[in-house]
Amino acid sequence: MGWKYRLRQFLDHLQADEAGVDYGPAKELLSAEAFALFRSMSVGDQRHALCVLRALDRGGGPPLALKRAALLHDVGKACGDLKMWHRVLGVAAEAVDEALLSRLASSDRGLYVQAHHAELGALLCKEVGLSPFVVDLVRYHESPLEKIGDPALREALVPLKEADDAC
Repeated sequence: MGWKYRLRQFLDHLQADEAGVDYGPAKELLSAEAFALFRSMSVGDQRHALCVLRALDRGGGPPLALKRAALLHDVGKACGDLKMWHRVLGVAAEAVDEALLSRLASSDRGLYVQAHHAELGALLCKEVGLSPFVVDLVRYHESPLEKIGDPALREALVPLKEADDAC
């Protein structure tokens, strides 16, 4: 992702408030427990997740598991006191050297959450009873596709990644 995308994402996140957010799709697609997870995310992350869902829907009728993963793919970011500077530093560190974020994350909770939000989110999704496929979609949504051994999972991750990148 380029710097223009990240700048737009950053500005959107700063301006996010609940005004105009339609929670209907999330309420319709998620159990009460999973919706509570969704609502635990920052408003910026909720808006982003709803954008990812809309982008998926433009590509046709995605399976329910993919829609649920779209709504919860970043829920792990709600696991700690993740500040905007953690997000910015995390993205910058990964751009410089993937191992750098891991080293920085060992000494800061917010950076740890930024670095490991996919795994943390997968664990949360599992706790509220979402299907193993949704859990895996959340777990691997940032992983390189060539590292995904399961062909069905790899195939499902393609539109999720594309929608995520579009938002």
